[in-house]
Amino acid sequence: MTKIRKSSLPINPHGGVHFAMKAVEQSGISSIIYAYLGKRVKQAEFSYSDLILSWIRANLCGADRLEDVHQMNHNIRGNPHAKRPGPDVIGKVFKKLAKPNTNIIDKNSLIEHQINTNQRMNMMLLESLVSMKLINPRDMNNVMDIDHSIIPCEKKGAGCSFTYVSGLKGYQPCTSFINNIPFYIQGQGGNSPARFKIVDIIKRSVDNLRMLGVTPSKIRSDAAAYQIEVVDYLDDEGIEFFIRAKITSRITYEMTKIQKWTPGRIAGYDIETGSLFAYAFGGKKLQRYVITRFTQKDGNYKYRAIITSNHKWDEMKIVNFYNKRGAVERVFDELKNSFCWSNLPFSYLDENVVFLIISAMAYGVFKYVVRKFAKKTKWVKRNWRLKNFIFHFLTVPALWLDYDTLKVFSERDYGEL
Repeated sequence: MTKIRKSSLPINPHGGVHFAMKAVEQSGISSIIYAYLGKRVKQAEFSYSDLILSWIRANLCGADRLEDVHQMNHNIRGNPHAKRPGPDVIGKVFKKLAKPNTNIIDKNSLIEHQINTNQRMNMMLLESLVSMKLINPRDMNNVMDIDHSIIPCEKKGAGCSFTYVSGLKGYQPCTSFINNIPFYIQGQGGNSPARFKIVDIIKRSVDNLRMLGVTPSKIRSDAAAYQIEVVDYLDDEGIEFFIRAKITSRITYEMTKIQKWTPGRIAGYDIETGSLFAYAFGGKKLQRYVITRFTQKDGNYKYRAIITSNHKWDEMKIVNFYNKRGAVERVFDELKNSFCWSNLPFSYLDENVVFLIISAMAYGVFKYVVRKFAKKTKWVKRNWRLKNFIFHFLTVPALWLDYDTLKVFSERDYGEL
């Protein structure tokens, strides 16, 4: 029988988190949080930075609910540098960071839509990403993607409502990305279709970027953005767009005039591509449509279209470039499964938007730490997901011997970090 010897030493099973949070502090995030949220009342024991970074620290170690902060605080009890606010305090303060929803009634359908923008939190998120060099203002090839994703949940308030998926209730937030990094999140009720006021979301996203000197050179979107208001706005702003277009009767007629179909291959499928120019939405400006077609099992063609302001690239380059927006679906998967988007802690949309934004900040912190450490050591991989990071890096016993000495029980050299 195995003999077990208990120890009362405050050994942290996630000793690697010390190095991760040290890197985060060096990035200047704390000062950015202070700049946007200010100082708490005098009697408050913890600052906004303490609270937000405490949740991010717990999230990096695998926490998927606010209550898990209790276990995180127990693990780091021997760390003389760490602040340890409880989950109740964190949750209470996160709620107070919420901003009121905007209610909009559609004049045609009479449906009431709830949206929540929380500009202050979104700007804090964006500036933290710039500070961590995940978004580079000097990059003239920043690509912006915009997409919606359903978050199933049963919450109070009108915002949690039935989605377009039959019988499924939840939220349907819209997220903007730069180079697959989420930087802007707008909360929306489940009953709001993806195309609802999407031009306003694009404008706010672009305005936020420009306030920090970031210029998006290209924007990709699904058919939700296939609207004259979106196309006109992007044309006026000089931003190239690549948007999934609907095959209307007009486009179908124009496709019959395509004389040259270029063969190609995408994801193992044989396709043909061609281009046409048409007046989109009955407007006065000709727009380029890149058409893709492939043969179905019944022998008939299936057509897809992309409307774009790019007149230089060939059709295959445009199709391949547009298809790269599929990478944001993998980011949504990480946000939901590793960064707690699927476990929203609060009852109302405005409060949960705060949590979505802070969790997106945690995702940015994770990407920053992995990329930084991958440059310093060969055993940290840039393409790790969070579970890989926890298993290979964070999960190492560590014990604080005194205020300045951390003993790490590992053969790997954490000192180089």
